[in-house]
Amino acid sequence: MTPAELRQRAERMPLLMDRLLAEDGRTGLIAVSLDVPTSKKNAAALDVMSFMRERVPDYRARYPDLKLHLTRSAVLDAAFVRASIRDSTTLIPAMYGLFLVFLALLLQAVVPVVAAFATVSGAIAAAMGLGAVMGMPLTSVSASFVISIIALCGVVHL
Repeated sequence: MTPAELRQRAERMPLLMDRLLAEDGRTGLIAVSLDVPTSKKNAAALDVMSFMRERVPDYRARYPDLKLHLTRSAVLDAAFVRASIRDSTTLIPAMYGLFLVFLALLLQAVVPVVAAFATVSGAIAAAMGLGAVMGMPLTSVSASFVISIIALCGVVHL
């Protein structure tokens, strides 16, 4: 199908023009919306994006004159999941390292630093467990930053 043919089809469907297909018929969007339970939303977004990334080259080969882009909530959800995973592997260890350095400089003794670190870690584990029991969608990134800051402030003030 040529861009001209796509444009003719899209002109018969006015909701497509300037939304999923550019006015010149050379750029189109593949829009994917997910309707899955909240508990499976992240896994579904990653699965859909993996599936779509495998299919886009096929569409590009079939329609070389058409630029294809992925859009909608599935793309955004998958981006958030990937960012969360990346943050979990970089930011959380860095945060704990800074906590240990800060506590060591502030408390200047091993036992209080270990006790404070254990208290902060226990607070995070308890909050994540309680959130899971209550059915709250907590991730290690969303919960651990706020909980650890509050727990660290409480420990230091004690």
